[in-house]
Amino acid sequence: MHVLYVIMKFIGVLGGMGPTSSVLFYRMLIEECQKIYGAKKDEDYPKILIYNLPTPGGISGTLHSRDSLLKVLTEGVKFLERCGVDIICIPCASVHCFIEELIGESEVPMMNMIEIAAKNIFFNNIERVGLLATKACIFNKVFQKEFEKRGIETLVPDGDELDALEKIIWDVYEFKFEKNVKRLKNIVENLLEKGAECIVIGCTELSYFQDKLKEFPIVDCMRLLAQETIRFSLSRELSNLQSARP
Repeated sequence: MHVLYVIMKFIGVLGGMGPTSSVLFYRMLIEECQKIYGAKKDEDYPKILIYNLPTPGGISGTLHSRDSLLKVLTEGVKFLERCGVDIICIPCASVHCFIEELIGESEVPMMNMIEIAAKNIFFNNIERVGLLATKACIFNKVFQKEFEKRGIETLVPDGDELDALEKIIWDVYEFKFEKNVKRLKNIVENLLEKGAECIVIGCTELSYFQDKLKEFPIVDCMRLLAQETIRFSLSRELSNLQSARP
């Protein structure tokens, strides 16, 4: 058995929010294995279990049916625990309004995508960001609360643009991208004109557009989550034990 496979943690992904972003997140995990430690062969990659969890209300569920959605998410976390995962990550920003409750229920470490993004932005000395996210995420201030802790100001799309952004996100569920590139670029440009130093892709469906937004300063939260998940999954404890032996 390959040494890296032995020492890497078993990754559990609570996905399905939405299903299309879970597909992209799996690809990002594979890419980060290749970038971080040069994975090439099948045995170089960690065990990864993706649980596609049907959630009530989809990306808008956090605005309504809060109790029922939290119950479903908690059941999803417990399912992954029973499967033996060592770490859980959720590639969906909107449901991170429940992240503290879920961490409290989980018996294994959970990655906090919002906190990871906030730390990255803070360490890069960015003081004002433009946020692309769902209405639920923005109204629940999922990112804003974490950014405020670090003195980061958050700009969000106004009225009609927020409605347009929500429509773009729903189109991704049907793998419709090209027709929305120009509209999304307009939203990004308007946020930058208002003083944003960078644009935070705070909805994982919108990560599909990253390659189309290369001319802009972008922070892709799902990409950061993939990077930190792979880094965390590398068992430093075992490496330290081996290096300490006489």
